[in-house]
Amino acid sequence: MRYFALDTAPPADLIRVRVALILLSLSLGMWLVVYALMSIDEQSHAPQAIVNLALRLRPRISVGPLFLINLPLDLSSLVLSRLWRKDTQATIPLKKAAAGASGALILVWLLVASNPH
Repeated sequence: MRYFALDTAPPADLIRVRVALILLSLSLGMWLVVYALMSIDEQSHAPQAIVNLALRLRPRISVGPLFLINLPLDLSSLVLSRLWRKDTQATIPLKKAAAGASGALILVWLLVASNPH
């Protein structure tokens, strides 16, 4: 029930909240797809069709372009979370969570991009 407190936030803050969460969701979704494709190997207990698809797609995935796509997404989400008004008490926990998630995803993508493999 505590999420209904966002209804008291100003409309401009609600738009920023929604955009920041959408950007975080896109970045996290890409990270989960990359992680799933990299973790599936020939010894996996996944169905053979999924293993074959993952083994065909894995050489085509280049982390550099994905990093260049996700870094602006995460930075935009971080900036949007910093732009929320501080006087609206309802959005403060969400603001901190979005900023923390954005920072964590930036670090994850930096680590993935710096990996030579």
